[in-house]
Amino acid sequence: MIAELLKSKYKVWRHNRYLKKHDLTENQYQRIMDPDYEIRATQINDIYKGYSYIYVFDDPTQDIWTKWGDWLVGLDKLTKWCDANCTDKWRNDVHRVIKCPATSNQWAVNELGGLDFIFFAFKNESDYINFVLRWE
Repeated sequence: MIAELLKSKYKVWRHNRYLKKHDLTENQYQRIMDPDYEIRATQINDIYKGYSYIYVFDDPTQDIWTKWGDWLVGLDKLTKWCDANCTDKWRNDVHRVIKCPATSNQWAVNELGGLDFIFFAFKNESDYINFVLRWE
């Protein structure tokens, strides 16, 4: 029993030391080490492998691009809304992508010739539906 307690305290200490060494918060660490996100993939569906529902802001006339003047302000508002209203895991990222017949009309990462779009991925269907109803 004492050995288990010492092991668990050592794990917590080691984890906190790692966070301090790399100047990370717990949220940043969880985002980087997300097992449902594969940064090395080339298709958006593969990048968000553990997320069932993906929404992309690909229309430049949508609110996030025009309503607040700067898309970063819009992204901040969307992120705060998701923090307050989503019940399950979600994430957002900006990817430079392309969608054309050569990529089977799927979003594919293209650093040289793509355009930047904002992607929101959700694990929970109700979170996704609420997000789309609120922000589309």
